[in-house]
Amino acid sequence: MTHRERILAILDGEPPDQIPWIPRLAIWYEAHKRRGTLPEPYCGMSLRQVERAVFGGTAARDAIIYRTRLHGVEVRRHRPTPLETIEEYVTPVGTVWRKLQSTPQLRRDGIQVPVTWEVTGTLFLHHVAHYKARLAGGERGMR
Repeated sequence: MTHRERILAILDGEPPDQIPWIPRLAIWYEAHKRRGTLPEPYCGMSLRQVERAVFGGTAARDAIIYRTRLHGVEVRRHRPTPLETIEEYVTPVGTVWRKLQSTPQLRRDGIQVPVTWEVTGTLFLHHVAHYKARLAGGERGMR
């Protein structure tokens, strides 16, 4: 099996011929890039280019790699309190539900005082970088 075939086998729930090596290359790359100590073959390369050179492909860890789709199921959401959400899944054969609970600390808004507008705003600008990262995976991305 190739490295890619091993990873695809795992994603499909099949056993690979051996355990693939899947390091956090992004951490290594960022540290060496900031220090200016990237090895010669990788100088001037982006993280995606280094991943392709080392592994023959790129990871999709920053991308949405799956989406849940329910067919023939009605989802009803109720908010009995600001900290609770009850989701009911109405199927042709019956109904099940789940309760999601939060805490006041988790429900607190990110913007507490006017000065945090600018800080919080920078978080939402990065959706463009996320989208570009997904596109950069191209055909060599895992899925």
